[in-house]
Amino acid sequence: MDPARSAAVRDRAERFVFDALPDLDAVPRRALALAVLADVPRAGIASEVGLSGAALSAALAQGRKALRRTRAELGSGGRCERAERALSDRLDGAPTALDERFLDSHLARCTRCRTHEEQLSAALEELRAQFTAPEPVAPTPEPPAETPEPPRARLRVVPAVPLLPPAPEPPALAAPPQPPAAIEPPERPAEIPANEPPAAIEPPEPPAEIEVARPAAVARHQRIRAALPVAVAVLVAVGLVAAAIALLSAFGSDTNVRAPWDAPDAPVVHPAPISGQ
Repeated sequence: MDPARSAAVRDRAERFVFDALPDLDAVPRRALALAVLADVPRAGIASEVGLSGAALSAALAQGRKALRRTRAELGSGGRCERAERALSDRLDGAPTALDERFLDSHLARCTRCRTHEEQLSAALEELRAQFTAPEPVAPTPEPPAETPEPPRARLRVVPAVPLLPPAPEPPALAAPPQPPAAIEPPERPAEIPANEPPAAIEPPEPPAEIEVARPAAVARHQRIRAALPVAVAVLVAVGLVAAAIALLSAFGSDTNVRAPWDAPDAPVVHPAPISGQ
């Protein structure tokens, strides 16, 4: 077998086991793929995974046990674990004489290990059949039916007509000159007869008196002039009252000053009788 093709088969076998047993560790998964699907001898498996002897036997037994568990769960003890490892070595063609005798003796009286052997054989055959089965080819989708295009309308080709510049417009004819309008002479003033005296010229009417609004200062001045006599009269009255009060105070405050008729030596003047008057 071509080494490149052999390496491709081994990688494909490991990916196939990973899809079937995703929880299996990497070393047992690689060892199981090489032993069961790639038909690699035990020595080649040892060089691939870097294990040998009892460690390699334990890795292969672990991978086969995980494959059997996909079909049935079985309880186990120490002797059953040893029997499973001896059965895995027998499938690889590398059991010891002691393990051969122990396995035959154990299978003769252990129903559980006989069930393990049956389920493991069925699981291995199913795994090989699935690996060697040709991969289903996806059907090629049929191309969609072509829809006939509707007939296109034929376009009538019209020959191009050269564009000519527009003809220049004829110049407008000038209007004939109009004769100047006749100038009318100014009207002559009416003649006044010599014998008729001239009409009397009425003097213009005097313009109506225009009442001018007095400014506020003039009105205030007039109010002051009107109130001035009243103020003077009040001041005079106040002065007279003050003078009278001063005189009364002067005569009333001096008790020694008396009127002439109140003096002790003043003559007594009797009034004239009423009858003599």
